[in-house]
Amino acid sequence: MKRDWNEIKEILEAIEEDRFADYVGKNGEFFDDSLMTPARKREKLAELGIERRDIILGHIELLADAGLIKGIQLDIFANDSGVAELSQIRPRITMAGYDLLEYLRSPKFRKALGCYCEKIGTGMTLDILHHAMSSILKMIEAL
Repeated sequence: MKRDWNEIKEILEAIEEDRFADYVGKNGEFFDDSLMTPARKREKLAELGIERRDIILGHIELLADAGLIKGIQLDIFANDSGVAELSQIRPRITMAGYDLLEYLRSPKFRKALGCYCEKIGTGMTLDILHHAMSSILKMIEAL
């Protein structure tokens, strides 16, 4: 999986707007497979598009690992169906997560950050975002 900043923005917005369960349901289609036969599990997973579900789960895990969201537990396990479990106690965005969301919402900021990353020859990372804020803000003023 490649990190997708647009996916990260969509997940953060879904939590902020109290529609995370709907977002995951529409895009990840988690389901209770405990009563399904192995054949039905394979059929259901084929309908859902495993790649899309895995992308969403991977990005949720990245956000949680970075401390940008809390109140979500993601248990990924390998079984016949390859299903992952997502537990929501009370999904919420941390202060750092809100800061990132504000940056991701700003087209000027994203453009300046892209220029900065291109200038130093790297992709966007949270570390670059934190360490380069003053340079990026100066670039925004010039846009």
